[in-house]
Amino acid sequence: IVVPLVVLIVIIGIIAIVGPFPKVNASEGAAVIQMDVNPSISFVVDDDGTVISVYGENDEGKMIIDGETIVGEKLEDAIEIIINIEAETGYLLRGKVSKDSNNISISIEADNKKIAEAIQNKVEKSVNEICDKLNIEEQLEIAKTNAKEKLVTRALAIDPTLTSEQANNM
Repeated sequence: IVVPLVVLIVIIGIIAIVGPFPKVNASEGAAVIQMDVNPSISFVVDDDGTVISVYGENDEGKMIIDGETIVGEKLEDAIEIIINIEAETGYLLRGKVSKDSNNISISIEADNKKIAEAIQNKVEKSVNEICDKLNIEEQLEIAKTNAKEKLVTRALAIDPTLTSEQANNM
């Protein structure tokens, strides 16, 4: 009975240190991008524009990303995946639509203006190219912030495995 107990303690210790499955190190994040069509989805990207964490902000957003491989993709590819799914599921409509349809709101939260502007350029270009390819007439609205406090709060909400110190060091 002692050996199984020791083995159990070692396994619990390993899980406590490493976690039950590999985690993405979101402390390397450079920005948080929220894409809202309703569904609403947030991405954390690193300095290279690679998605290191993704989160569905509402039930529809969780449904859209369920089963999709988005972590590890470049932001532009992640946006294409999401827009394709939203077009297939009817959240974005193809062809001529009313002026109030196909509203895509993007919020970019970064610690510095240079990163926010670079991401904005990537996002605008990607959304426009993908929507053109899919015959979607979108209304794109982008908002940027560079408040570190807001970024830290969002990173903690998206990745609950982060500590406050890790989020502050992002």
